[in-house]
Amino acid sequence: KELAGIFHCLRNGKILKASSATGGTQRKLLLDLEGGQKVIFKPERSQHYGSVGWDQHHGEIASFHISRLLDMRRAPITVGRRINIANELLPVATPELRDTFTTYKNKTENCFYATCEFCRSMGNITFNPTCPNADGTVEGVMILMLPKQFHKGSVLNFSSFLTPFPISMSFEKNETLIEAMKSKDYCDAQVKTEIP
Repeated sequence: KELAGIFHCLRNGKILKASSATGGTQRKLLLDLEGGQKVIFKPERSQHYGSVGWDQHHGEIASFHISRLLDMRRAPITVGRRINIANELLPVATPELRDTFTTYKNKTENCFYATCEFCRSMGNITFNPTCPNADGTVEGVMILMLPKQFHKGSVLNFSSFLTPFPISMSFEKNETLIEAMKSKDYCDAQVKTEIP
């Protein structure tokens, strides 16, 4: 019953503030909901990317449910949601987020870039903004953030958040491989330190 209530809040809660979230490899927003929850909203990737990653947001939801079914409890609570850009997001967007809104190819209004290190132009590849569907909504996932009392550090900083799978996504520099990419035993030695 408690989980159903959380799902309901994430799917239907009024958005009070929307800002860009930094770090990672995809575009995302930090949203404050009416009930005091802080969530990450990851919009679906545009079909303009081709077949790569457009349904990645569905994988986030599947990961959460598989983690629950296996009683691993290591994935954050994640649900799908459609957000109306003009009615739910723009009125509460921070000035920094609002500055990234554009009209894409002179026809689709209320598209946004937000802040995404990986989404900028790289060589011959230009990443398109996130644009609403014909009904004015963007589909994506709402990922519940833990309250601060559960953080090990003082403030969760997305640009420096340590993950057990630190993969570098820099395509602009020829960087040396990090330990996780060099060692075949990295997962067993560093990640699987205790049985779930």
